[in-house]
Amino acid sequence: MKKIELTKKQALLVGVVAILVIFGTGIAAKSWFVIMVGVALLVYIAAYAIYGAVKRRKK
Repeated sequence: MKKIELTKKQALLVGVVAILVIFGTGIAAKSWFVIMVGVALLVYIAAYAIYGAVKRRKK
């Protein structure tokens, strides 16, 4: 179980870095579409994290 949690945290970290890169390129290119994709990914990851926390608490 501990090993899976570590890889999940690493995956989350990679996801956050990827989103920051997307935001950076979006702002640099002044492209609203790229920024919106970044926002959508951020909301998706936040919702997934909250869902996971709630699911764990209910057990």
